[in-house]
Amino acid sequence: MTIKWSFLGLTEYEKALALQHDLRDQVADGSSVDYMLLLSHPAVITRGYSERGDDGLIEPRERFQQEGIEIIDVDRGGKTTFHGPDQLVGYLVFDLKRRKLKVRQFVEEVADVIIMVLDSYGIEAHYNQDDPGIEVEQGKIAFLGFNIQKGVTTHGFALNVGRDVKPFSYIVPCGKMNRKITSMELVRGRAFSIYDVYWRFITAFGEHFSEELEEVFVDDDILVP
Repeated sequence: MTIKWSFLGLTEYEKALALQHDLRDQVADGSSVDYMLLLSHPAVITRGYSERGDDGLIEPRERFQQEGIEIIDVDRGGKTTFHGPDQLVGYLVFDLKRRKLKVRQFVEEVADVIIMVLDSYGIEAHYNQDDPGIEVEQGKIAFLGFNIQKGVTTHGFALNVGRDVKPFSYIVPCGKMNRKITSMELVRGRAFSIYDVYWRFITAFGEHFSEELEEVFVDDDILVP
């Protein structure tokens, strides 16, 4: 099986969501290819199925408007989280039926790859299956949340790379008050390049899944070789 991937750079959340849905339809219709999108988002709060209204928000909505942070309700598991330019976000559109993988097994496999990447930077991390995400001594550093329809995944993970984690204090991150949130830069005390992190992720992903990875590009929201 082939995994096609693309780095989209800074991409509006709703554009990336629409692209995921298009790819999911292709995979569900029998495509033999799975897809992975790597990117960052402008500041945005996203909330899973279980939170609507003002659930998951600590600050009033006016605060988010003042700081230019959009709030979007989405079709994934998990609760409220923040995405911003200092994160590496990965969306995976995979056919779990074709791969004969259970959802929990797939999530654990993705978590293993993130842990491999962090280890390559000298950051010791572990996966918390009871509170899906990646944790280090200083707090939660990466988040996992998927949607599964007809055995095909969308959504994925977010890894905090840069130091700006302040917007997490405006919300109840992943449903837990006073949760400690950290990032690679805060843990190691130096800046990291998103580009270097995504290349290490691609390398680790290929090694872990032992599959061919083919880079493709986005042209008018369509992935092309």
